[in-house]
Formats: sequence, C-alpha cells, structure tokens
Amino acid sequence: MFTFLHNIKCQYGGQCDDNDPKHLSEYDHPDYCIDEGNCQNVHQQHLFAYRHLPLCSDGFHCSNCKEFRHCKSICPYDNCCIQFHDKQHFENTIHSFRLPCPFTPYNCSMYVGFIQTGNTNKISSEVENHCYKYSHVCPFGRQCKTSIHIARTICSDIDKCLQFTDEEHLESFSHPG
Repeated sequence: MFTFLHNIKCQYGGQCDDNDPKHLSEYDHPDYCIDEGNCQNVHQQHLFAYRHLPLCSDGFHCSNCKEFRHCKSICPYDNCCIQFHDKQHFENTIHSFRLPCPFTPYNCSMYVGFIQTGNTNKISSEVENHCYKYSHVCPFGRQCKTSIHIARTICSDIDKCLQFTDEEHLESFSHPG
C-alpha cells in the first residue's frame, strides 16, 4: 500500500531563504518569477507569490544578470535613513521621500522659512517649489511620511517648543506634528 502526502506550503512563500534539502522536500514553494534577473517588481505580494534570484550587491553595475536580480531594493530604514546624502545608496535603494535637498539638515534657508511661516499665502513660489521638489530632515519627528526622519527622543515641550531654529536642539529631539 502506498501513501501519498501533499506538502504544506512554506509560510514564507517566495521570500523563503531556507535552502536545507529537508525543508525543500517537506514544503512547497512558488515557481520562479518569469522575469528572472530582470524583475523590477519589489511589491510584497509579488515577492511572496514568486521565488526570485538574489539581489545583486553591486546594484546595476555588474555583468552577472543571469545569476542575480538587478533592481532597486527598498531601504530597510526608509524615511528614517541616515544615508540620504550618500548618492550611491540613494540611487540603489527606494525611499518614500523625494530627492533630499543638498542643504538638509538645517542649512536650507528656504525650508526654515517654509516651516516658520504660518500663513501659506505669504510663502513665495520659489520657496514653495523648492520644498515640494526636495525632501528635508523634518523637525517634527518620525510620524509623517513625506520627509527624512532621524530617530530622536521626543522634546519634552512637545507642541509648545520654541527652539525650532536651534540646530543642536533639533539634532537631539523630535517634535510631534
């Protein structure tokens, strides 16, 4: 008498990195993505649904396209990334914020003017365009998704803080907002 057992699907799907022969024989894994080394899709659903070649550590600048995928990976630190001025890191990873201003943090007079002006009607179009084009280190902390955030402790003055122009204070504390 023969018994046929169905394998259980691996809980990690296409993101499984366990190459142990015992694991591979006990669990089912999805097929490889048909785009092979050219796959640029980094959405979680796609990565779970298909197996992929490993990401190339050299990024787009190598000759091993058949053995590795060549696409931007998602920065694990995203909007809390401290490497926002590292050109190579920014070119090779995906972040949720726009291109960083070359003067951030704290040396961009346009951004300082932008956050200090309470009335948006008084902001010049030059300042407004600059602030929409570039991301800046946010003095309000990690709650928002449109700026660069560096992990800091919350300011004890919370929303009553008057030290938004003090560079040393801003490097040490986050402000909810």
